[in-house]
Amino acid sequence: MNIRNNKALIWVLVSLCIFSCIKESKPVDSEISIQNNKNLVLVFMPSGEPSKQKTKTGFTNVNKPRIKYIDELGQEVIYYPDNKLTTDTLIIETKNDYVSLNHSYFQMDHFSYELMPQDTVIFEYKNDKPYLTSKAVGTPAVILNFNQFWRKEVGKENELMGEFYYALAIPNKTNVTDSLFVVEALNNYRQGVDLLDSLMNKHKNAAEIIKLHKAKLAYDMLSIGLRNNFNKYFPRDIISRPETLHLRNNFKKYVSLDALDLRGKMDLQKDSLLYHESFLDFTRLLFETTYQIPRRVGRSESHLNYLAAVDTLFTHLPYAQSINEYLLYTYLKGVFDKYSVEDAHNAYNRFKQMSPESIYTKNLNTQYLPDLLAEKSDKRGVNLLSPAEDLLSLEDIIQDTDIVYIDFWASWCAPCIAAMPDSKRLALAYKGKVKFIYLSTDDNVDKWAKANERINLSDGDNSFLILNHKNSDWLKEIGLQ
Repeated sequence: MNIRNNKALIWVLVSLCIFSCIKESKPVDSEISIQNNKNLVLVFMPSGEPSKQKTKTGFTNVNKPRIKYIDELGQEVIYYPDNKLTTDTLIIETKNDYVSLNHSYFQMDHFSYELMPQDTVIFEYKNDKPYLTSKAVGTPAVILNFNQFWRKEVGKENELMGEFYYALAIPNKTNVTDSLFVVEALNNYRQGVDLLDSLMNKHKNAAEIIKLHKAKLAYDMLSIGLRNNFNKYFPRDIISRPETLHLRNNFKKYVSLDALDLRGKMDLQKDSLLYHESFLDFTRLLFETTYQIPRRVGRSESHLNYLAAVDTLFTHLPYAQSINEYLLYTYLKGVFDKYSVEDAHNAYNRFKQMSPESIYTKNLNTQYLPDLLAEKSDKRGVNLLSPAEDLLSLEDIIQDTDIVYIDFWASWCAPCIAAMPDSKRLALAYKGKVKFIYLSTDDNVDKWAKANERINLSDGDNSFLILNHKNSDWLKEIGLQ
């Protein structure tokens, strides 16, 4: 197909920019009964106008509530409550026994919660911080709001602490003061474990929730031990000083592989924590560290070698079947996004042969359409998928049209989406004179469909997904690579 000889393209808008994509949930009517016998219902009371606070390091944190949890596929789901002035409600459907929830309320600072399905949980905001009440299950307030209780006990009730995991993941520790800060954070976590042990004696009926809080602390610490070099926190020029030497040794002992052996091995042979973010982070880090999965360095980016990770998993299958499947699913998404169509197709077929009925296999099939190998591999034309899942070509779309405006975009491209209102105004101004077409370069069909709906492109007949954007010669000629 020679598109250039057939049609006049007066404007090809190419806007591609890497930007993180989040999966969103939609609010539902907040007028609900607190009687709930299936799902977890979260009711967010009005939080008021956003306020600001300064952190110790000088950052300004804006109070913008955000909810994060892990869905049935081990994927992160993010939801922003619309509760500044009115009540908002989120219903989480789950088959899991518990929901591990993270509530950010000052950007980098957040609380974690362990909640039970069949409960209705009320979020009230006191002094800008969330305070939870269980209406159906009756989880004790001190356990439901353990993070607040914990901070109060360690004298940090009015400070923006952030997660210990986050605090240790990025800073450059170079002096005694910084080393002492690390140890202070570690001691806070150790006190958290002691507090949970004391609560266990008082609230035996909430034992499972308390164990989940302890699991989070343990796996956060173990992930730090896997991710970082201890010398980063205790440099050689200061480790011999009395005030840091014993602290460094205690720190290393707590997050060493000895602790890993005690806490990690049993959980890696079962799937009861697959919905728990801290456990999933730990599992990925453990696998990548144990098998020394390399990174793949390109011209413009560096990322994990997802194909090597998949091959290694198929070779060893080191953990419980459900955990192996979760890891394969996670890395296969990276293969689909970052590697050739042929590599992704071959890796997917191996997974499909191993686990044909897995929910992960079905989801990969829905998201990436691996059965359309021929359409994705085609170099000659531009093959498209419509919102109704019809297969078309660009030639089909622009036939009998003299002037065509093509807007290339993607769900992860923030500038592309920000420019959509202007593009739509232009389409309205030239209605009947110019044919406007919106072509997405997403690899993930589900993300494209949701973004399509969010920016109101799904109702028309001018929005399509490019199936062969990685291989089309014409797209390479115009620089869309």
